[in-house]
Formats: sequence, C-alpha cells, structure tokens
Amino acid sequence: MIEETGGGTPKPEAGKDEPKPSPGETPKPETGLSTEAIAELQSRIDAQQAELDKYRKKAEQQEGRAKKAEALLKSEKTEVAEQVDTLSQQLEIARQQQEELVSQVAKLTHTQVGSTVNNAVLGVAGNLADGAAGDLASLMSSHMGVRDGRVVVLTENGTPRIGNSGKEMSAAELRDELLKTRPYFLKSKVAPGTGGSSDTSGSIGVMKSVSEIAAMADHEATAYLATLTPEQRQYVYSQAPK
Repeated sequence: MIEETGGGTPKPEAGKDEPKPSPGETPKPETGLSTEAIAELQSRIDAQQAELDKYRKKAEQQEGRAKKAEALLKSEKTEVAEQVDTLSQQLEIARQQQEELVSQVAKLTHTQVGSTVNNAVLGVAGNLADGAAGDLASLMSSHMGVRDGRVVVLTENGTPRIGNSGKEMSAAELRDELLKTRPYFLKSKVAPGTGGSSDTSGSIGVMKSVSEIAAMADHEATAYLATLTPEQRQYVYSQAPK
C-alpha cells in the first residue's frame, strides 16, 4: 500500500518493496558481517578449540603419568618397608645367635678352666687344710682363661703369663705361687702332741675373727696370718663358713 502525503511523491511502506534473496543465496546476517568474515571467525574458533583439546589431552596424559608415578612410589615405599622389617628380623636372630654363642663359649671356658684347675688342686689335695681346696680352686680360676683353645694363666691385661722358666706359666706353677702367699691353705705341720693343744679354748689366744680377716686386703691378711702359729692358723681356717 502506498501512503499518500500531502502534495508529495507516494512513499512505500518499510520492508514491503525491499529486494528478497534469490533461491540458494545465503542471506546476510543482521550483524552486517559478510559470509567470508563469519567463515574466517569460525575457522579461528575451531583452531582455538583444537588447540584447547590438544592441551587438555596433554594435561590428561601428564595426570596419568603422575598417578602411575605415585602408585610406583607407594609400591617402592612398601617394598622398602618390608625389606627393613625383614632386615630387622634377621638382625634380631643374629643377635640371639651371638648371645647363645657367647653363652656356649663361656660355659666351655668354665668347663675347660675348671678341669685344669681341679687337676692342679688334686695334686696337692693331701696337703690342704679342710675346706681349702674349694677356695684354692676358685682363686686359681680367677687367674686363668682360654686363649686359642688352650687353658692358660693370664696377666692383669688378659695375656698369657710367662713363668720363671720363660715359658707360659702352668696351672701347677700358679697353684704353688698362691700357696706360698697363703700358708693358711695348708695343713699344720706340727705333729700331734709336739706343740699346742687340740683344746683351743686356752691355747689359741685372742685373734681376729674370720670376718675381720676376710675384710682385710689380700696382702694384709697374708701378713697377719704369717704372724700366727700353725695351730692358730688352723683354728682360724676351721672357723670359716663351709
């Protein structure tokens, strides 16, 4: 419809006579962009999307490797912990075996030393006072040990002691040395009826008690006993606890 204006040229209605696109022709968007511009923009968007997909895939791969590494680390930690536990058990077994070995060696040493000492003490058993054999054996044992499978007399430093002959001191030499400094281990040589009396109530006199002598230093006890008569020494020794 054509509107009439007063005295002027008729003006067509808006949109009525605008040209329409022919069939098959892409209509222009209302933005005013050309088809080529839109295609180029879409191409850029597709390229950016492809780039994002590439980065996303790369990130997923890195995450997968990180998870594998974490799982491997946990597995290695578990394996190391198991190895440490196994090693600890082995060390404990080795410690127990060592303690058992030390105990067996100590028992064997005691047996070897005891046998050697007993043989040496038996050699003078007839000359020892009553109860002296056990004390002499204990004293000898404290001076002896086993070195290289042999029972030997030891110095204070734990090395084999050399006797007067220039060779390693024997158990018999140690025994005789100890008896020289401890005459109270020996029987009295006074023949019956030749001196003193079997009745000790009046002939022994006032002496130190056994406990007092035991509390004295070794050399002091030896010096004190040397001042006593054979009968007095015999009496002192008879009072020692059996």
